[in-house]
Amino acid sequence: MGVHARLRGIPADRRLRRQFYVFAAAYEHGWTWLVIVGVLATLVSLYYYLGLVRTMFMRRTEDLQLAPIGGSPPRDALLQTAVVACLVVTVGSFFAVQPLIDFARHAANSLSF
Repeated sequence: MGVHARLRGIPADRRLRRQFYVFAAAYEHGWTWLVIVGVLATLVSLYYYLGLVRTMFMRRTEDLQLAPIGGSPPRDALLQTAVVACLVVTVGSFFAVQPLIDFARHAANSLSF
């Protein structure tokens, strides 16, 4: 169960306390937006993984259907476009590493701790 808790964004052990402290520190420094984004990301992942558990274990036998054998799924243009865009960004980031490092360094220097 601990693995599933971590997958949905809720650490199962001491990390839960650490996550709480990080969010508390972000809130104290006025980064409410970061706390909101973190909580929303946890809620989205919780919804996804609990839906997965529901689909795997809580469906009635009558709702189950056999998958067709053989063949490939129909092509989806939007899915192919998204995969190609992700591939271009990933491969492009290998060639544009220095601008990304400079951007990260500038962003880190702008933070005041």
